[in-house]
Amino acid sequence: MPVSGEPKRETLNIRIKPEVRGLIDRAAELVGKNRTDFVLDAARQAAEDALLERTVFM
Repeated sequence: MPVSGEPKRETLNIRIKPEVRGLIDRAAELVGKNRTDFVLDAARQAAEDALLERTVFM
């Protein structure tokens, strides 16, 4: 049960090839993150970059 004041989290499911999962796992371990945090950080940064680029160059 979520603690009050804690933001709600949603699930994101993706299908990836085993070799891509292995690559992600190795990179996540290298930087001291778990797979979920590594993927979420990378996806968030890519989304912010795409939106910023679109805003700046329009």
